[in-house]
Amino acid sequence: MLKKDFAIIAVRLLALYIVMMTVYSLPIYLGMIGTYFSRDPMGKVALLTSVIGTALQLIMGLCLWLFSPLLADLITKDLTETAQTREDFTLDRIQVVAVSMVGLLVLSSAIPELVKMIVSYLFPEINPQYVGSISLMGKIKPEIPVVDLVMVVVKLGLGLWFLLGSNGIVAAVRAIWAKGKPYGSRG
Repeated sequence: MLKKDFAIIAVRLLALYIVMMTVYSLPIYLGMIGTYFSRDPMGKVALLTSVIGTALQLIMGLCLWLFSPLLADLITKDLTETAQTREDFTLDRIQVVAVSMVGLLVLSSAIPELVKMIVSYLFPEINPQYVGSISLMGKIKPEIPVVDLVMVVVKLGLGLWFLLGSNGIVAAVRAIWAKGKPYGSRG
């Protein structure tokens, strides 16, 4: 099995996990639709933002499934041709793919959060979490806390770094691992 094939399988497993978690949460939202909670203006807002977030997760899972060959090409692009055609599994290959999968997992949570913040900033009445103040004219002014913004930016940065820079991360981990081992030991 080639490393690209392994990467495709891993991306598709991640996509299945995301879709499963999304489908698992659907009964909660369907139950909320029939309650008094959905008739209250704030309840409608909470329900709407939850449904939007769930829909984004479902779309992300489906996109990961559909574009898994392209993502596998991106993950395995730095391999030489001879290393890519060998059919044995090595720890090096599996580590690179695993670190890239962690990057995809981090991005799969950071991108919906970023979209939620953007939508909440553009339409502050949708999400009361970011309503900062209301003017005398009744206009709502959104205020997104810097902590939330920094958290999303850090998640995006780490996710992209893990996804695109996995070879460098694995090399750094190996170097640190080698420094921690006593001389003459094998493992």
